[in-house]
Amino acid sequence: MRVFGKMSRRNIYYIFFAMGFSALIFYCCKLYNMYWEKRIKK
Repeated sequence: MRVFGKMSRRNIYYIFFAMGFSALIFYCCKLYNMYWEKRIKK
């Protein structure tokens, strides 16, 4: 675990932030597509 010690804590936060952000965008796109499919079917 010496590698994580050398990596600054900020880098780990950046990685977590990027993962969470991409997941959020993916979820929003999924909801948006579902919403438009319902609109088009009607």
